[in-house]
Amino acid sequence: METIKKPEHNRYDNIYEIRMEHKYGERALKQFFEELRHVESDYFVLRPRKPVFYHKEPESFLKALTKGFHAPVWKIVIPRLEEPHTGSIYYIARTDDAIHVFRGTFGYWGVGPHQSALIEEFLDRLGVPVEVRDGDYLLGLLGVV
Repeated sequence: METIKKPEHNRYDNIYEIRMEHKYGERALKQFFEELRHVESDYFVLRPRKPVFYHKEPESFLKALTKGFHAPVWKIVIPRLEEPHTGSIYYIARTDDAIHVFRGTFGYWGVGPHQSALIEEFLDRLGVPVEVRDGDYLLGLLGVV
C-alpha cells in the first residue's frame, strides 16, 4: 500500500498511524461495505432531560441563578487546539426545572474572558462552589447523554 503524508486533520491524534498499521486496502474496504448491509443501527437521539437555556450574555445567566439553583456550578474548560492557553469555558447550572448554560472564554480571545471573570466574581462572592471539568463532561452535564 502506498504511504501517504499524515493529513493535517490528524495532527492532534494517532488515527493516521492506526490506519497505516491496519493497512486498509481496496479489498478490505469492499468487504467492509458488504458487511455494513447486515449491521443494525446503534444510536440514540439526543434529547435533554430538562430544557437547556443557552444564555447569550453573562448577566442573563446570573439573573437565572438568582432564582435558585443546585450547587455546584460546573465549569467546563475546552482549550483551543492551536493555542491551548486560550479556549472556551461553559458554565452550567442546574435548577429543578432546567439547565442554564453560558459560554465564555479564557486567555485573550474575544470579549469572553471579561464575561467569564464577571461570572466567577459573582459566584465567588456568593460562596458558590465551582467544579472544573474537561470537555468530556459537557454532554452529560447538559443532560443529553
